Amino acid sequence: MSVILLASLFATCLGMTNFAARYLQHLAGDKLMPSGFATLAQNGSPTRAVVAQIALVLLGVGGAGLLGSDPYLDTGAVLFGVGAVSVVLLQLIAAIAIVRFLHAHRPARRSQWWSRRIAPLLGLAGLAAAVVIIMSSFSTITGKSGIFYEVLPWLSVVAVVAGGVRGYLLDRRFDAAGDDTVAGKYT
Repeated sequence: MSVILLASLFATCLGMTNFAARYLQHLAGDKLMPSGFATLAQNGSPTRAVVAQIALVLLGVGGAGLLGSDPYLDTGAVLFGVGAVSVVLLQLIAAIAIVRFLHAHRPARRSQWWSRRIAPLLGLAGLAAAVVIIMSSFSTITGKSGIFYEVLPWLSVVAVVAGGVRGYLLDRRFDAAGDDTVAGKYT
Protein backbone atom coordinates (compact mmCIF):
# COMPACT_ATOMS: atom_id res chain seq x y z
CA MET A 1 0.00 0.00 0.00
CA SER A 2 2.85 2.40 0.73
CA VAL A 3 4.27 1.92 -2.77
CA ILE A 4 0.84 2.51 -4.33
CA LEU A 5 0.31 5.60 -2.18
CA LEU A 6 3.71 7.06 -3.07
CA ALA A 7 3.23 6.28 -6.78
CA SER A 8 -0.19 7.96 -6.79
CA LEU A 9 1.16 11.00 -4.93
CA PHE A 10 4.02 11.27 -7.43
CA ALA A 11 1.60 11.01 -10.37
CA THR A 12 -0.68 13.65 -8.83
CA CYS A 13 2.22 16.02 -8.20
CA LEU A 14 3.54 15.50 -11.72
CA GLY A 15 0.13 16.19 -13.24
CA MET A 16 -0.42 19.28 -11.12
CA THR A 17 3.06 20.55 -11.98
CA ASN A 18 2.29 20.22 -15.69
CA PHE A 19 -1.10 21.86 -15.29
CA ALA A 20 0.24 24.78 -13.24
CA ALA A 21 3.19 25.32 -15.59
CA ARG A 22 0.93 25.44 -18.65
CA TYR A 23 -1.42 27.79 -16.83
CA LEU A 24 1.49 30.07 -15.92
CA GLN A 25 2.73 29.92 -19.52
CA HIS A 26 -0.64 31.00 -20.90
CA LEU A 27 -1.03 33.77 -18.35
CA ALA A 28 2.39 35.06 -19.37
CA GLY A 29 1.43 34.80 -23.04
CA ASP A 30 -1.60 36.99 -22.31
CA LYS A 31 0.61 39.53 -20.50
CA LEU A 32 -0.88 38.72 -17.11
CA MET A 33 2.44 37.36 -15.77
CA PRO A 34 6.08 38.14 -16.65
CA SER A 35 6.69 37.31 -20.32
CA GLY A 36 9.65 35.03 -19.56
CA PHE A 37 7.24 32.35 -18.35
CA ALA A 38 5.69 32.15 -21.82
CA THR A 39 8.96 30.91 -23.34
CA LEU A 40 8.89 27.31 -24.54
CA ALA A 41 11.84 24.95 -24.89
CA GLN A 42 12.61 23.29 -28.23
CA ASN A 43 10.49 20.30 -27.22
CA GLY A 44 7.49 22.55 -26.50
CA SER A 45 7.61 22.38 -22.71
CA PRO A 46 7.26 25.52 -20.56
CA THR A 47 10.65 25.01 -18.88
CA ARG A 48 10.90 28.42 -17.22
CA ALA A 49 7.42 28.10 -15.74
CA VAL A 50 8.28 24.64 -14.38
CA VAL A 51 11.55 25.86 -12.88
CA ALA A 52 9.80 28.82 -11.22
CA GLN A 53 7.14 26.52 -9.82
CA ILE A 54 9.68 24.00 -8.50
CA ALA A 55 11.67 26.83 -6.90
CA LEU A 56 8.53 28.06 -5.17
CA VAL A 57 7.71 24.57 -3.89
CA LEU A 58 11.26 23.99 -2.68
CA LEU A 59 11.22 27.35 -0.92
CA GLY A 60 7.92 26.54 0.80
CA VAL A 61 8.72 22.95 1.75
CA GLY A 62 12.32 23.80 2.64
CA GLY A 63 11.17 26.70 4.78
CA ALA A 64 8.65 24.48 6.55
CA GLY A 65 11.37 21.87 7.09
CA LEU A 66 13.68 24.48 8.59
CA LEU A 67 10.89 25.43 10.99
CA GLY A 68 10.65 21.80 12.10
CA SER A 69 7.52 20.77 10.20
CA ASP A 70 7.21 17.31 8.70
CA PRO A 71 7.14 17.87 4.91
CA TYR A 72 4.53 15.18 4.32
CA LEU A 73 2.31 15.20 7.41
CA ASP A 74 2.30 18.90 8.19
CA THR A 75 2.98 20.69 4.93
CA GLY A 76 1.13 18.21 2.70
CA ALA A 77 -2.09 18.37 4.70
CA VAL A 78 -2.06 22.15 4.81
CA LEU A 79 -1.29 22.48 1.09
CA PHE A 80 -4.08 20.01 0.34
CA GLY A 81 -6.48 22.21 2.32
CA VAL A 82 -5.34 25.40 0.56
CA GLY A 83 -5.65 23.58 -2.76
CA ALA A 84 -9.19 22.47 -1.92
CA VAL A 85 -10.18 26.04 -1.03
CA SER A 86 -8.62 27.35 -4.24
CA VAL A 87 -10.29 24.79 -6.50
CA VAL A 88 -13.73 25.39 -5.01
CA LEU A 89 -13.20 29.16 -5.30
CA LEU A 90 -12.34 28.73 -9.00
CA GLN A 91 -15.47 26.64 -9.46
CA LEU A 92 -17.49 29.36 -7.72
CA ILE A 93 -16.05 31.99 -10.08
CA ALA A 94 -16.94 29.79 -13.06
CA ALA A 95 -20.47 29.38 -11.71
CA ILE A 96 -20.82 33.16 -11.36
CA ALA A 97 -19.64 33.58 -14.96
CA ILE A 98 -22.14 30.96 -16.15
CA VAL A 99 -25.04 32.63 -14.33
CA ARG A 100 -23.99 36.01 -15.72
CA PHE A 101 -23.69 34.65 -19.26
CA LEU A 102 -27.05 32.89 -19.11
CA HIS A 103 -28.68 36.02 -17.69
CA ALA A 104 -27.41 38.03 -20.66
CA HIS A 105 -28.79 35.42 -23.09
CA ARG A 106 -32.39 35.10 -21.96
CA PRO A 107 -34.19 31.84 -22.65
CA ALA A 108 -36.40 31.80 -25.72
CA ARG A 109 -38.86 29.29 -24.32
CA ARG A 110 -40.40 28.92 -20.91
CA SER A 111 -39.19 25.30 -20.74
CA GLN A 112 -35.57 26.53 -20.61
CA TRP A 113 -36.05 28.35 -17.30
CA TRP A 114 -34.90 25.33 -15.31
CA SER A 115 -31.72 24.68 -17.28
CA ARG A 116 -30.83 28.32 -17.93
CA ARG A 117 -31.93 30.02 -14.70
CA ILE A 118 -32.81 27.86 -11.71
CA ALA A 119 -30.25 25.03 -12.03
CA PRO A 120 -27.25 27.38 -12.48
CA LEU A 121 -28.37 29.46 -9.49
CA LEU A 122 -28.73 26.32 -7.38
CA GLY A 123 -25.22 25.25 -8.43
CA LEU A 124 -23.89 28.69 -7.54
CA ALA A 125 -25.57 28.54 -4.13
CA GLY A 126 -24.16 25.06 -3.50
CA LEU A 127 -20.64 26.16 -4.34
CA ALA A 128 -20.97 29.27 -2.17
CA ALA A 129 -22.09 27.04 0.71
CA ALA A 130 -19.13 24.71 0.06
CA VAL A 131 -16.70 27.63 0.24
CA VAL A 132 -18.19 28.74 3.57
CA ILE A 133 -18.03 25.20 4.97
CA ILE A 134 -14.43 24.63 3.83
CA MET A 135 -13.27 28.00 5.12
CA SER A 136 -14.98 27.54 8.49
CA SER A 137 -13.67 24.00 9.00
CA PHE A 138 -10.14 24.43 7.63
CA SER A 139 -8.58 23.26 10.90
CA THR A 140 -10.62 20.06 10.72
CA ILE A 141 -9.61 19.44 7.10
CA THR A 142 -5.90 19.91 7.79
CA GLY A 143 -5.79 18.55 11.32
CA LYS A 144 -3.97 21.71 12.41
CA SER A 145 -5.15 24.48 14.69
CA GLY A 146 -3.94 27.93 15.55
CA ILE A 147 -4.23 31.43 14.19
CA PHE A 148 -1.87 30.68 11.28
CA TYR A 149 -4.16 27.89 10.07
CA GLU A 150 -7.22 30.09 10.49
CA VAL A 151 -5.70 32.83 8.31
CA LEU A 152 -4.07 30.58 5.70
CA PRO A 153 -7.19 29.71 3.63
CA TRP A 154 -7.92 33.42 3.26
CA LEU A 155 -4.77 33.72 1.12
CA SER A 156 -6.73 32.03 -1.67
CA VAL A 157 -9.51 34.59 -1.29
CA VAL A 158 -6.97 37.43 -1.33
CA ALA A 159 -5.40 35.95 -4.48
CA VAL A 160 -8.80 35.74 -6.19
CA VAL A 161 -9.68 39.33 -5.28
CA ALA A 162 -6.23 40.61 -6.31
CA GLY A 163 -6.52 38.74 -9.61
CA GLY A 164 -9.96 40.20 -10.20
CA VAL A 165 -8.75 43.73 -9.52
CA ARG A 166 -5.70 43.23 -11.75
CA GLY A 167 -7.88 41.82 -14.53
CA TYR A 168 -10.30 44.74 -14.23
CA LEU A 169 -7.47 47.28 -14.39
CA LEU A 170 -5.85 45.51 -17.36
CA ASP A 171 -9.21 45.35 -19.09
CA ARG A 172 -9.66 49.11 -18.71
CA ARG A 173 -6.09 49.78 -19.84
CA PHE A 174 -6.38 47.62 -22.96
CA ASP A 175 -9.82 49.04 -23.77
CA ALA A 176 -8.45 52.58 -23.53
CA ALA A 177 -5.53 51.68 -25.82
CA GLY A 178 -7.78 49.89 -28.30
CA ASP A 179 -5.73 46.71 -27.89
CA ASP A 180 -7.55 43.40 -27.61
CA THR A 181 -4.56 41.36 -26.43
CA VAL A 182 -6.23 40.52 -23.13
CA ALA A 183 -9.46 42.42 -22.78
CA GLY A 184 -11.16 41.59 -26.06
CA LYS A 185 -10.44 37.87 -25.93
CA TYR A 186 -12.20 37.13 -22.68
CA THR A 187 -15.07 39.58 -22.38
